[in-house]
Amino acid sequence: RRSVANHLNDLAKTQSDWVLALLAGWPQDIPATRWITRHALRNLVKAGNARALGLLGVSAQVEVQALLQLTPTTLHIGDTLTLQAQLASAATAGEQALVVDFAVGFVKKSGAVSRKVFKWRSFSLAADSTVVLDKRLELVNLSTRTHHPGRHAVELLVNGQVLARADFELHAEVPQNKARRGQAGRA
Repeated sequence: RRSVANHLNDLAKTQSDWVLALLAGWPQDIPATRWITRHALRNLVKAGNARALGLLGVSAQVEVQALLQLTPTTLHIGDTLTLQAQLASAATAGEQALVVDFAVGFVKKSGAVSRKVFKWRSFSLAADSTVVLDKRLELVNLSTRTHHPGRHAVELLVNGQVLARADFELHAEVPQNKARRGQAGRA
């Protein structure tokens, strides 16, 4: 199942209409088929594709007010950024199915920005209700992503729509010997 879903996800990058038409014909009342569909459409959902969201039973249009708060707003490479999103339903009746993601505009070495979308949470939000979500993002260098100093943007995506945005400033790593001296001075 995972192999089929991954293959369909890869095909959706260049043949999204074909993949969407194929999955629309599959019976979604079977749990295994629902899982394959959800996994196969993950990149299209991150991109806010209305047809992909529709296959998952989610509307691209939402009645939600959102706030996004980042703490701290000034960090060094290796620090952890905390995101807090507050989502308030503006609907007067019923529930809304929400797919909440966040995107980070990472500054590259050249100064250009590379946008990466991260999954956050999927849930239903009742009318006139509010939910608060917290997430931590470690800004450590990885083999697949190296961080660079600069102003980075974070976008809160709800059903593929950008509902809030906040920025943080990332500085170079603190050298180990300075970090140790700073800690010794505090003791």
